[in-house]
Amino acid sequence: MAFSVFGFRKGMENTMNKTKEVTIGDRLKMLREDADLTQTELARELHVRHNGVISMYENEKKNLSIEMLLMYSEYFRVTTDWILKGEPATSEDDKGLNGLGGLEEIKKVYLSIRRSEVRQVAIRQLRNLAMLG
Repeated sequence: MAFSVFGFRKGMENTMNKTKEVTIGDRLKMLREDADLTQTELARELHVRHNGVISMYENEKKNLSIEMLLMYSEYFRVTTDWILKGEPATSEDDKGLNGLGGLEEIKKVYLSIRRSEVRQVAIRQLRNLAMLG
């Protein structure tokens, strides 16, 4: 049986956990939607021939190649660990920010936002600020 970057045999489901786990495809879709991009726009940005490939990645019908994993990581400025496992970065910068309470404060503010569309705007603004720094 073939295994993919997704870590599961094709067609195999996790029957141990009744709640839906966030998958790689879910995280890819979140990145795209948070950036307010359509599948067609993202395909163009990542130099993919057509948006159907993006849809296949998001629905886990096509395996994400290492090259494409790195392209997503670089384009959206997230770690490959986050894409693959949902684990946050553990860089020294993040540790320092945690020590100052910065990440906790950002998290509290973000969680206090009730409307999803406002949360999306907040994420976009944080990403734009990150590009300045």
